Amino acid sequence: FKNNYSQNGGSGETVESKMLHEKYIKRNTNGTYDITLNASGTIGTETKKAMVDVVLVVDTSGSMKEKTSTNKNAKTKLEDTKSAINALVDAFNAKSETVDTKYKLVEFNTFAETKTDNWITGTQLKNTIKNLEADGGTNYDQGLQQGATAINSARTGARKIVIFLTDGEPTFYGSEKVNGKYPYGYGTDTSNATLQAALRAAYSINCSDFYAVGIGLPSSINIYTHDGLIN
Repeated sequence: FKNNYSQNGGSGETVESKMLHEKYIKRNTNGTYDITLNASGTIGTETKKAMVDVVLVVDTSGSMKEKTSTNKNAKTKLEDTKSAINALVDAFNAKSETVDTKYKLVEFNTFAETKTDNWITGTQLKNTIKNLEADGGTNYDQGLQQGATAINSARTGARKIVIFLTDGEPTFYGSEKVNGKYPYGYGTDTSNATLQAALRAAYSINCSDFYAVGIGLPSSINIYTHDGLIN
C-alpha cells in the first residue's frame, strides 16, 4: 500500500498535507500492492492533527498459503499481504506530525474474528498481524459484517477507511454452525446465497473510502443457483 500526498499551503500558514484526488490499486512485480488512498480535503496541520481510522479486513483462508509465483523464493499470499500492511503503516507514520492514524484488524476464513477490541497504533498492528495464519474457507459475509461493526466505532470526525483483501471467491456465509462445524455454503464453491450474503454485508459498511484488493483472483467463478452445505 502507498499513500501519495501533495502539499498545499497559504501565506503565513503551516503547510497542510493533502491526499491527491485519485484512487488506484497497482500490483508490483514483487507481488506487493500500492494503493493511493482517495481522501479528499485537508488532512491536518501540525497544530491540529487530522484523524484517520483504518479497518483492515484480511482473508486468512487456506489458499493464502499459496505462493504468489513459481519462483522458489516467492512469498506466500499471506506473507505479501503482511508486507503490504506494514508498508501502509509506514506510509501513515511518515505523516504522523499532521495525521493521527488508528487501526482495527478483522480476519476471516471459515468464520471471522475481530483481532483488535480497541483502536490500536501502527506498531501494535504490525505485532498483531505477525500471528495471522492461513486455514479454512472464505466467508466474505462475516468478514465484511465485522468490518462494518469495527468502522462504526471510529472516532468522531475521523476519515473512515476500510480495506478488504482477498485471494478467492466467497464459499461460506453466516456465523451459525448449521451442521455442528461449518456455516452455510459449499465451502469450496460459490452459491448465489453465499454471494448475496456477501453483497448485503458489503452494502452495510458506512465509511469514507472502501478498497477491495484482489490477490491472484481467478478470471471467473461459477455461481450456483442452489445452496449447499458441507458435511
